[in-house]
Amino acid sequence: METCPHASDNVFPAAPLTGSLMIVLDLSIIFTGQPEGARTLAFGPVALSEVRNAYRLSFGGRC
Repeated sequence: METCPHASDNVFPAAPLTGSLMIVLDLSIIFTGQPEGARTLAFGPVALSEVRNAYRLSFGGRC
């Protein structure tokens, strides 16, 4: 069985790029839902900032 010598070269960049894409999509969902959450829970700007930072720290996003 013959294997392509360069087949594994494309796998390495895919992992970090996929991880970054997941973080960006995840945070965009959080930012989209924040106004509704603020109204529902009566959070002010400081509390929203804390919620965002806690989410980023818990689920691997960058602060």
